[in-house]
Amino acid sequence: MTTFGFLATNGNSQVLISSKTKNLHFLGKATLYSTLQSHEGRGGIRRWAYRIDSTGTPVPFFSVPTADRYAIVRMTKVTGITWEIEVIRSGTSGSVPEVYVFTEITGQHRPTGAWGMQVLNEIDSTPAYDSRLKPLVVRGGTNVTPPYDPMTSLPTGLSPRYCSTNADGLFVPNNYSSTVVYNTNVTKPIVCYQSVAQTMRQVDVNESSERCWGFKVFGNCVGFEGKKSWDSHYWTFFRAGVSAEQSGPHSYINTGWISVDYGCRNEEKESDSFIGIGYDDDSSAAGNWPFSNLTINLTSVSLIVSDGVLYD
Repeated sequence: MTTFGFLATNGNSQVLISSKTKNLHFLGKATLYSTLQSHEGRGGIRRWAYRIDSTGTPVPFFSVPTADRYAIVRMTKVTGITWEIEVIRSGTSGSVPEVYVFTEITGQHRPTGAWGMQVLNEIDSTPAYDSRLKPLVVRGGTNVTPPYDPMTSLPTGLSPRYCSTNADGLFVPNNYSSTVVYNTNVTKPIVCYQSVAQTMRQVDVNESSERCWGFKVFGNCVGFEGKKSWDSHYWTFFRAGVSAEQSGPHSYINTGWISVDYGCRNEEKESDSFIGIGYDDDSSAAGNWPFSNLTINLTSVSLIVSDGVLYD
């Protein structure tokens, strides 16, 4: 244990700066690399890949230019020092979020002035905090959890034949939970939130028909009989996401769901028989099976709010 060092806390005795830990500092904005997915149905699906060169592990924040839900779903090192950050969003707006990246101080950081305050780590004497390097200013934080069900009710009226119903306007996630982060006082909210929870909802519909070439006795066909059935399994896969709106001094957070994948599996079966003896069976199927019809990883996830104007 050391005798000397530096420690700054807020009014709740939470540590802001310490010579025992390393603070995050603004590295830069990641560049939009590609649009991975764009779909107008299911509440709107947008998925983007951003890239940035960073020798340290990035901690990304995203801006919220619309009232839609956003989330970070993946971050991987592509090659060398290049990282890719995947962001998803609900809605159909053409607005694209900005991605702000923070890391511990590295050789990539460049001072914005000649004067400031620097705190060195008491173990290895490397910079732990430098006011000239735009340290991360946390304006507020909370833990959020999406509701169990992504929709208040499942779709009805779907056709069982060949997945012929266009379900784009039906599987729309509209369920959310609300949280207020008090006294954030931000001008341009930027949010750090990792999507962990995921779920899938599926609607199964069936239809069958029978024909008898002969006559029926006690409901049984005496003669040639044909049976046919149709099954369709409509599904949508969701990931958790958040919206953030600033009103006065407070940030209002809605945690809900974002559609990220969808499909339908259909099956058709036909059988023929004569006086109860089958002589011909036929079946066909098309489309993709869904993921498991479960909600998983429905746990409380940390959310941090900062102000983008500090780094623009």
